This record gives sequence, C-alpha cells and structure tokens, in this order.
Amino acid sequence: KHATDDDAPRMFARVMTYYLLMACSLTLVLTVIVAPLVKSDLPLLGRLIAPEYWPGLSVFPLILAAHIFDGVYANLMVGVYVKKESRRLPVVTGVAALITVVLNILLVPRFGMMAAAWITVVAFFVQAVLLYVATRSLYPIPYEWRRIALILISCGVLTSLAATWADSRPALGMGLIAAWPLLLWAFGFFTPAERGFLRNLIAAR
Repeated sequence: KHATDDDAPRMFARVMTYYLLMACSLTLVLTVIVAPLVKSDLPLLGRLIAPEYWPGLSVFPLILAAHIFDGVYANLMVGVYVKKESRRLPVVTGVAALITVVLNILLVPRFGMMAAAWITVVAFFVQAVLLYVATRSLYPIPYEWRRIALILISCGVLTSLAATWADSRPALGMGLIAAWPLLLWAFGFFTPAERGFLRNLIAAR
C-alpha cells in the first residue's frame, strides 16, 4: 500500500528496527519468566510442565532467537512483494533447508537437542541474510544498521545472562529486564523524537 510513497523505504527501515526492538524485548522477558513459571507449583494448576521435561527448557531462548530471524526474513520480503520477484525465493529457502538437513544429520546424533536448536537459529539467520543479498538491489531500503546491531548485541548479551542465571536468581532476571531500556538509552539508541515521546509518556503517568 505504501510502496510508492516518497518516504516508503525509510518507513520500511524503521519498521524493521521497531520489529527487532519488540521481538528482542519479548525474547528477554520470556527467557527470564518462563522457566521459573513452568517449574512453580501454581495454585489449582500445579506444575505446567512435569519435572522430567525441564531439561528441554534450555533450548527455549534459542528457539526464540530463531523466530526473531524468521521475522527479519518476513520484513525483508517487502522487496519481493513490491517488485513481484518471488522466483528468487526457492533458492534462498532451499539453501537454508539444505543447511538444516545436513547439519542435523552431522551434529544431532552427537550433541542432541542443543545442536538442533542452534542449527535452527543458523538456518533462519542464513535464510534472512540470503534474502537480503538477493533482494537488496530490487527495492533498496536504508536499514538502520547501527541501531539494529545495538539491539541484537545488547539483547544477546542480556538474554545469555538471563538464560544462565535467571532461573536460580529471579531478582537478577528482573534486573536484566530493567537494564534493557536503560542500556539502549545510554548507548544512544533512541532518536530525539523517540526520547521526547518516552519522556512525555513517563510524565503522563
């Protein structure tokens, strides 16, 4: 609908940034709260997952990370839709599928479910990168690479800490969640307009 607007490429770039901001925020929050939640003996409900399945929670943050890159892939599809160049997609998805199959055959028998989880992350990441390379000349979009890198790096660090410690130290997990926006603010992630909006939002409360 907006592809022919003068500022459409900039708008699509901002959509990617905001998507990653929200998806990474959700990943961090879920990494902190899900394991303690499903292990708790809740009133009426009891435990949501039986103890024998708790080791499977270790792959949960990785699956969330894989879906972040799947969402990046969906955002990158704008060039394909606008220019009607879907013929490029089979190569992209085919390479990602081949990587998934080969690495699962080679690594899963030795390293188990953690290998499968990491392979899923790698496959979705490769799929997103290949789609970007294949379509960047179709419909150039000035993605905010500095802000994207800041989101991914800071969230990756905080989520890794949460996955390691939050289960046994709930207070630390809550602290990591609180640190996330402060870290972005300190490193200059937010634009002047966004900072003004946030200040007004806080003042209104």
